[in-house]
Amino acid sequence: MILLADSGSTKTDWVLLRNNETVVSFKTAGMNPYYLKATEGVRMLHDACCNHIEPDLVSRVHFYGAGCLKPTKAALIREIIQEVLPGRQVEVSSDLLAAGRALFGYKKGIVCILGTGASVCTFDGEKIEEYIPSLGYLFGDEGSGAHLGKSFLYRLLRGQLPQPVMVSFQKEIGLSDEEILTHLYNHKNPNRFLASFAPFIATHLHQHEIHNLVVSCFDEFFSNQLMKITNYNQAEIGLVGSVAYHFREILEDVAAKSGLKISNFMLSPMQGLISYHCQPNP
Repeated sequence: MILLADSGSTKTDWVLLRNNETVVSFKTAGMNPYYLKATEGVRMLHDACCNHIEPDLVSRVHFYGAGCLKPTKAALIREIIQEVLPGRQVEVSSDLLAAGRALFGYKKGIVCILGTGASVCTFDGEKIEEYIPSLGYLFGDEGSGAHLGKSFLYRLLRGQLPQPVMVSFQKEIGLSDEEILTHLYNHKNPNRFLASFAPFIATHLHQHEIHNLVVSCFDEFFSNQLMKITNYNQAEIGLVGSVAYHFREILEDVAAKSGLKISNFMLSPMQGLISYHCQPNP
């Protein structure tokens, strides 16, 4: 059987395939090697395998993950998997390759990921070609959930949001300024914490200031990432990820301002990956 994994910084979707059919699917926390310790990853995967599958039935593992573009980072994930599932054939690839295969199959296109983080590359139908470094939530990841959350919290903590938004925030989220700063600077995975405010932002788009904040973040995504791709306006564009999917109407509007049209939105690449791994290479 084939074990497929699609991992972002927040969560990992797992699917066990037998004869091109899904046997079981489950989720774990994200396994981004930039934020994951080997011991933590081994424990997480071991517990997940014990709870959801019979490890002896797994013959191959295809893991696609955020942070796995660099060989050294991919090697860390491979070591974790081989520790839990020794002797299996293991392929570790980037989440960009997963998105490319899911969005375009064996065709060419520009791949964009907008989830907790953000990434852009070109896909030639087989491999990743031109890649724009995302730089992570501190210096980049424009348009991502973390970027939206950071922009929102900055305005919140500076008192730059309208009173109705401030009142709604305290009613629905209930975090004080001190608690927000403590989470950001003293807890693990601040990128996940920042991205956790995206749902609140999505439900308050009717507020003019919130809508403009989102538009500004997506303007930065297009200008700093997508439009840095060579001949960006001559290729099909596909977006995948929770932010891409739930904010797609605004993304389409911002893209149109630059004369661009997005051909496809996907919430998750997993269904596309299942199709890719179940069909013969043309």
